[in-house]
Amino acid sequence: MSLAALFLSREGRLSRKPFWLGVLALFILVALANVVALMFDARGVAATPAAQWYRIGSFVVMLAIAWPSYALIVKRMHDRGQDARAGVVYSALTLALHAIDAIYPLETPKGELLWPGLVIGAPLILVILALIIEGVRRGQAGANAYGPDPLESQSA
Repeated sequence: MSLAALFLSREGRLSRKPFWLGVLALFILVALANVVALMFDARGVAATPAAQWYRIGSFVVMLAIAWPSYALIVKRMHDRGQDARAGVVYSALTLALHAIDAIYPLETPKGELLWPGLVIGAPLILVILALIIEGVRRGQAGANAYGPDPLESQSA
């Protein structure tokens, strides 16, 4: 599967190994963007104007990877015989979490988590659980409504 198909297409199925490699690639991209953003704020992420810029930049990065993340999770769900409706929820929760953090910081200037931050942490936990559930369990053996078994295609 090409990189364009991996990150841009919702069609077909995706086995666990390319799914996790795609997730790792997106994680590295986000981590690098965060390192670059933090270089502009030597004091770290606190309640400062620079930190607000960092949060907005983080949201822009999340917007940029929203479709590739969605494409990965949808193809993985297809491999397990599921439709893509839950993938929309996973993506929406991730974007909502970052949008709220960009608008309303989740911690005080001292780094203490605010109550809304605790409530907003619930979607993050759900997204992490979804990644684990979709990324650990094996897909359906044989062809399904979304295409041939990617493991059979790799061994042929």
